[in-house]
Amino acid sequence: MYSKAENIAVLKNEAVQILIGVGLLACCSQISIPLQPIPITMQSVAVLLIGLFYSQKTAIKTVLAYLAVGAMGAPVFSCMGAGVIHFLKPSAGFLFGFLAAVALMTYVRDRIQKETFLTQLLCCTLGTVALFAVGVSWLACQIGIEKAIMVGFVPFIVPGIVKGLIVAAACKHIKATRWA
Repeated sequence: MYSKAENIAVLKNEAVQILIGVGLLACCSQISIPLQPIPITMQSVAVLLIGLFYSQKTAIKTVLAYLAVGAMGAPVFSCMGAGVIHFLKPSAGFLFGFLAAVALMTYVRDRIQKETFLTQLLCCTLGTVALFAVGVSWLACQIGIEKAIMVGFVPFIVPGIVKGLIVAAACKHIKATRWA
């Protein structure tokens, strides 16, 4: 299919995308409003961008690489957090929800194959729902479903809608200028 040189170029491109995605997630995780037990961060914006721009395989590899780097001790999680301990905290479900979000977003995006504001908003909405479903489910196991909804979902409804709208609106512009 590809020559050896073309395969190397494809792998290099994917590696660069993964590095950029991990860097974007790490930077966005530091922009936060420190609510307890779950802070509002810009990580979901990075997740939505990765879900709209990356292939499914590369998006999943990016999130897995981000989680692995954080688990190994790099301070890439919110508030410069690091270490495996973060996978036991109340917010851990949201970290794993990133995987569900990009997997669902890329799956739907690849099936629709149209890049309109509405399809991108649909992908962002589905990604956000997947992220909350996993995050709130994990949180519910620790503090109960009613409290999990009150502290892990309700405060994030408006920020989630705003983030999705902004990312979907910006996506067309970003894609148009990406090669300029």
